[in-house]
Amino acid sequence: MPAVDLPSEDEVVPKFAGPEGSNGEFDTPIDPRFPTFLATNLSEALPGPFSPSSSSVTVRGLRAGGVGIAKRLRPGGVIQREISMRTVAVFAHRLYGGITSGHVMARNRAVRETCNHCKQ
Repeated sequence: MPAVDLPSEDEVVPKFAGPEGSNGEFDTPIDPRFPTFLATNLSEALPGPFSPSSSSVTVRGLRAGGVGIAKRLRPGGVIQREISMRTVAVFAHRLYGGITSGHVMARNRAVRETCNHCKQ
């Protein structure tokens, strides 16, 4: 499973989302190109803050799922890496889902399908 705090191949360094000095020890650093995370449905399934133990187990399992998603969808490049690394993230001991990479992937796929349709 890829480490979430390492720079990407194009050397973009992940940054903490919160103000400097106020991030928790379990907070996930994010790639600034993929800034949008949401808690919808996750906050219903996992209400309240995580304990360190539940965070460790749950997040590792969900990140492993993200690796599987990226392998199956194969969007390539930084989008595939982002899906592998940050399908989920933790901020302030709460779980959030990363949606920017999915949005970018869907937009790019729609453009390719439109272009392929025009060629016919």
